[in-house]
Amino acid sequence: MNLSAKRRHHVKAWHQSGLSQAEYCRQQDIHPKTFSRWARCELALDKDAALEVIPIQVVQPTPVAAAPTKIMLRLACPWRST
Repeated sequence: MNLSAKRRHHVKAWHQSGLSQAEYCRQQDIHPKTFSRWARCELALDKDAALEVIPIQVVQPTPVAAAPTKIMLRLACPWRST
């Protein structure tokens, strides 16, 4: 069983168990934060969230005093790419 299948198996087993995430994690010896991330990602995948490329155009910004220049990209499942 590959890692992705193992994650799906645990999330499905947790849903069927009726246990809280914390209790399931204790019984299966899984770190709760790790399991929570697995569950969130499986939920996002279950919703068949369509991935799409959104074209952007980068232009020279107008100078503004002390303007932040950060761009943040947040991914639902950072380890998974299709």
